[in-house]
Amino acid sequence: MHTTRMSNLGVTLFRSREAISLDDDGYSFRMTGAQAFFPRLWKATEWAAHGAVAADHDGAVYHIPFFGVTLAQHTRMAPQGLEVIQTTPFSRASILLRWQHPLRAVPSYGL
Repeated sequence: MHTTRMSNLGVTLFRSREAISLDDDGYSFRMTGAQAFFPRLWKATEWAAHGAVAADHDGAVYHIPFFGVTLAQHTRMAPQGLEVIQTTPFSRASILLRWQHPLRAVPSYGL
């Protein structure tokens, strides 16, 4: 489960919650969630989306319903952080979420 809350001066402007389920192929996934915008935070809109993990496991692409169109979100791990690019038929945004500390290797436990 992933949750997001955006606020300004302590007032919540956007709230979302989502769950991601990996399909049996190990790459495709499904997402379900709900989101609400100020001032109607009590009336969340539910949605369903899909995506796939990159073949090199360092990124993913998501196809998410967004105000009647599909938002394509591409993520990619980079040395500085996580690069995120979001596009719709009428917009494009990119952001780098910087690492707070260097990544550490995770033991494979012989897998």
